[in-house]
Amino acid sequence: MDVARVIADLSLSSRQSDRLVNAFLKAENDDQRRHILDYPEQQVFWNDDPVDLGEILPYDGRLSSYGNELMQSIVNARVGLQVLLLMLDDPRTGMFNDPEKVIINPFLKELPGYAEKLSDAISQLPTHKPTMQDER
Repeated sequence: MDVARVIADLSLSSRQSDRLVNAFLKAENDDQRRHILDYPEQQVFWNDDPVDLGEILPYDGRLSSYGNELMQSIVNARVGLQVLLLMLDDPRTGMFNDPEKVIINPFLKELPGYAEKLSDAISQLPTHKPTMQDER
């Protein structure tokens, strides 16, 4: 039912619907299925191949719990930005009516400030330079 709802909400073509259904059926667990339904654009609009679910939901045993949470947040942010860029590139963004512009534009105008804050936070992170002992 959830897949059908996404297909109807996005008015997907049969080919796009097939991509979404195939990705949903290939998902290995409920988290992956939920991610597909939350971000259907990844499966439908990006390319002919569904997104590698291992890349979307990374886990690295070398990282602490917090490190894995941070990695997941980074991936989620990257995916969200990719989807946003695709949507902004869509010709329909030029067809907004005046009420839509009034609602959407304030949110769009906030994005450069967040991008600057993110850039500042990343540039302030300590970096690890390997020592001779690390290389052995």
